[in-house]
Amino acid sequence: MTLFITSVNAITLPRLMWMGLRDNIDPAIAAPSVILIIVTVLVLAVRSVVTRQRAVR
Repeated sequence: MTLFITSVNAITLPRLMWMGLRDNIDPAIAAPSVILIIVTVLVLAVRSVVTRQRAVR
């Protein structure tokens, strides 16, 4: 989606990660991936807890 909105010269984080994966495996790629996974799991867990609390009331 970003490729359609920005110019070809703009390098976004997903694009940088993709280029890094194609060239070599780097721990700098794993770090943001792990952070994104943890944030996603936390958001889903908080939403689940909030939904349960609203259902109890």
